[in-house]
Amino acid sequence: SRDGYPKATRSKWILCHACRFSEGLVSILVSFVFIVQAYDVLELFKDFAAIQFVASLDNVAFIVAMNGLSGRVVKSTARYIANTEFMPVKNRRIKRSWVGCGASALMFAMLLGGWAYILSTQESNYLLMSSACRRLDIKLGQESYDLSNLNRVSSPFPSDLANRTNTPLLLNPDNPSELFYAYFNGMYTADWEEIINNRPVYYDFQGRENAATAGKFWYCAKESTWVFTIAAFDDGVSRGECDQWLARSEKTEAFLLEDESISSEWTVWTGATTKTTFEIDCIDCTRYEGESGCNFNGECNPDGTCACREFGNGGEPWFGESCQAPPPCRPVDAFVLGETSEDYRQVAHYMPVLNMDGSRVLTYQRPVYWNKRNLDAERQNFLLYTGSRWYATDWPIVDLCGTDASAPCGMAQFAQFFTSDFHAYWFDTLTTNTDYISVVTDSFTPVGLEWLSLGQGRTAGDFGTFGFTYEEGFAVHCFNSNCDQSGLCGTGGDCMNDSRYNLTIRSWCQCEAGWSGYFCQFSPEHPYAPEGHGETCNEYFCDYLEHQEGSGTNCSAYCAQTRAMKTCWNTPTVCTFDPKDQLRIGLST
Repeated sequence: SRDGYPKATRSKWILCHACRFSEGLVSILVSFVFIVQAYDVLELFKDFAAIQFVASLDNVAFIVAMNGLSGRVVKSTARYIANTEFMPVKNRRIKRSWVGCGASALMFAMLLGGWAYILSTQESNYLLMSSACRRLDIKLGQESYDLSNLNRVSSPFPSDLANRTNTPLLLNPDNPSELFYAYFNGMYTADWEEIINNRPVYYDFQGRENAATAGKFWYCAKESTWVFTIAAFDDGVSRGECDQWLARSEKTEAFLLEDESISSEWTVWTGATTKTTFEIDCIDCTRYEGESGCNFNGECNPDGTCACREFGNGGEPWFGESCQAPPPCRPVDAFVLGETSEDYRQVAHYMPVLNMDGSRVLTYQRPVYWNKRNLDAERQNFLLYTGSRWYATDWPIVDLCGTDASAPCGMAQFAQFFTSDFHAYWFDTLTTNTDYISVVTDSFTPVGLEWLSLGQGRTAGDFGTFGFTYEEGFAVHCFNSNCDQSGLCGTGGDCMNDSRYNLTIRSWCQCEAGWSGYFCQFSPEHPYAPEGHGETCNEYFCDYLEHQEGSGTNCSAYCAQTRAMKTCWNTPTVCTFDPKDQLRIGLST
């Protein structure tokens, strides 16, 4: 009665039941969230078991107190609370029943509204879109599928493949080259307008409009795996319920490809199943605090991309989707080392291919370099990145500029060629006379890498993806001449700062006492050093400065002899003399 428990006031009674009502409401909401997010029934049972355990902890504590296990004072207080009664006012019983019904109706309406909200957001994929990464940087393995070894009567690609895509196609679909999976490395974006099994489809840069040739990741519910496919590919080999998959993940229920629950171990198809490792990285600077998502070298845009700041005072911004690399060297030189230190031989000098606005042409986010001394050759020599390796490769001039000999052909046409959705596989890169490849790398520059020669014989044998390769001493060096650099011209020349020429390179080496080469690296006794040249006439001068000097120079004979020597080094079949027998043949010009 009220008299027996004077502290049992009405306000305390209301507070007690309000707390119990709140506890019940929170429990219902948590249960609702568990049900919505559960993948399967077993996980749901585990969640409810955890809730039941947590909910019983306060009851267990109260029972312990009631039995005196927490002390006499606590026991007395617990028993007093358990025996407390409050006599309600009789004329308010009906009102309280209406309040209870109203509260129940309110909770039911809230749950129904939450359910409707979840259904609408699932239908619009809002929940997935809000949690998904904007772009994924995906690196496939180094495996390949040799299509020439197929026991088939027809190509895995349709003959009219060129008509099914807007992607430029140099690959012969009737006789396709080996399918290198690393050619499909790069940025993939979720296409929220194409949903398969309640999950987005991820396309490479070609996008859904070029679905026939685009690399595509999608979820195959029949086998509970994410798979990689090319829509136009069909080798006629049945590989289960997931169509013509070329790679697949381990079993998973993940709704997004970047989910950490997806194992990095994948299976690729090479004519048989082969285990490999895929790397999937989220490229979305909005997921990081401040400018850390852009490596503190740029500002994060609302769409998750980085606006990279200028690197130093060089006029170029930082490179990479996350502003992670300094601008690569602009001019680079390629050399081949012979059997002795005196056999250090230049192969080619490369300049970056530029767009009309002066920006660099990029493939796979990395610059393309062109050996411009070969402009009249049937094949043009380039350094370019192909997804996981740098290639030193030649391209037929007819692919670059067309068959019309009267049409202009130069830097502008090369820039257009490499910016028109360049793809290493569909442009048939390896078979267009690639001579050197780098080791697997993420580097934004070809400088300082280890290189392998594919050999003149192109021997496949059982030597792996690229056939027989060997180290020939091929190396690429940065040609950002800077007179502040110690020993730039060695002991055979002096570094000159010259502002007369409007060139990217303002510093050059003036060779002395018969030395020659860009860095005066060739001694007077070296067979690459022509005889009778003056101190201001060197290889660098002939390649880049002679045409700006006019007709009054005394280097014409020297430069003619230098060009003849270069031709001899690179195409010995047209030589009337052999500079040095033991030196290997370099890139053809």
